[in-house]
Amino acid sequence: MEIFDKITPYGTKTAVALGYFDGVHRGHEAVLRRTVELAERMKLVPIVFTFNFTEARPSGKGAKDVMRFEDKVALFEQIGIKACYHIVFSELESLSTQQFVDLIMGHGCLNAAVVCCGADFRLGKGREGDVKSLRKLCGPYGTQVFDIRQLSDNGVVSTTRIKAAIESGDMALAEKLCGHSYRLPFTVIDASPSKKNLHIVQFEQLSEDNYVCPKAGIYSSSVSDGVIEYPSVTIAYPFRDGVTSFDTYALDAPLSDHVTVELTERISSDLPSDRYDRDFYAEQYIEKLRTKL
Repeated sequence: MEIFDKITPYGTKTAVALGYFDGVHRGHEAVLRRTVELAERMKLVPIVFTFNFTEARPSGKGAKDVMRFEDKVALFEQIGIKACYHIVFSELESLSTQQFVDLIMGHGCLNAAVVCCGADFRLGKGREGDVKSLRKLCGPYGTQVFDIRQLSDNGVVSTTRIKAAIESGDMALAEKLCGHSYRLPFTVIDASPSKKNLHIVQFEQLSEDNYVCPKAGIYSSSVSDGVIEYPSVTIAYPFRDGVTSFDTYALDAPLSDHVTVELTERISSDLPSDRYDRDFYAEQYIEKLRTKL
């Protein structure tokens, strides 16, 4: 997939999915799939235009994300998106809705024949613009605007609900709303073999300020190297200065820090008291897994 971090002209006519897409949940997926569908029908290139909030964030987006950008891109590709504009928000936040459309949507940049977004999408300085104004301003360029209604599942499917589910440790609800498993967004800082069990590899991650953090507890989980998934257990416990440590013990996983960890279910709130007890608990859990395989 092509990634653009600058506002660069795209030569071919495009169908554009417009939004932040944090978590790439089921509502986002509906927008993305509609974009791909229209692109195929109209012989356009399906692309995403999204925002980089590392320097500044708009009001209403909260201070923390669910997902890393590279994980978003992987899901975009699975759906059929061919290119992604990932533009620093501070470069755009002063633009009016009219300026945004003229500079970005028009023939001089994205060359958009179609734009798809959520029905609640806002744009322009101070979030002044909505889908109605976007449709009106895109008209002179011959650009069609399609707004996708919000999905409902005992409430609106939203990133806000997903964040609350993750923070409470409700991985089942987070997965239900997302349509895919929750992946820890934190960097793997260490991978080491168990000293007592050659079949166990331990991975360590620490929570990071810019991402939502799951509640402390013990989770069933899986480790992936991009090809194979390895059963595991993850123990999340308070570390220091508000940081949570995630120690994942995986069965027969590769000794590498280039892996991902997905949490499946919070199975206990009772935390082992120290490192020795954590290792002992994990070894017992993994041995039970081995006997089932």
